[in-house]
Amino acid sequence: MVVVGDYSGGELRLSELGVALPYRNGDVVYMRAWIFLHFSKRYEGKARYVVLFAITFSNFRWLEKTV
Repeated sequence: MVVVGDYSGGELRLSELGVALPYRNGDVVYMRAWIFLHFSKRYEGKARYVVLFAITFSNFRWLEKTV
């Protein structure tokens, strides 16, 4: 995920870990989203955009075979 915009707040919550990661403009977060229940809290400001990049689990299996 790449987070950009003019905002404050809106932490990334990973409930199972009891963690709230603060987002800042330009931050990049990499995680296997299917592993953890996650959500973002409310943010304040004009706009916030989150660009998501996704690959399927089969890509990870393919990578394991190539190493």
